[in-house]
Amino acid sequence: MDELANSGVKYIPNDVVAVTKNADGKIVWLENGYSQAGFNHILNHADEFATKGNIQSQLPEFITMAVNEGKTLDIKERALEDLFMKSTLMDKRKGLQ
Repeated sequence: MDELANSGVKYIPNDVVAVTKNADGKIVWLENGYSQAGFNHILNHADEFATKGNIQSQLPEFITMAVNEGKTLDIKERALEDLFMKSTLMDKRKGLQ
């Protein structure tokens, strides 16, 4: 959280759900947001995560893991890779329980 605070980016400290770094070492954070963006938007899809064994209370940890283990995709790869990553990461998360 200190690194985020010292980074100079705009964020709402009391709204931060998770902070991590991606594979490139870039700091990434998730704020509560609203129904169209942020963690509240993700919660709109909580039932999809639940079908893979991820309960709502585990979502911040799961998302952090996805950011840490995920890879950057170009637009052409995104549709197929999103499906693969979603399935793979959810299966990994199930194994950690």
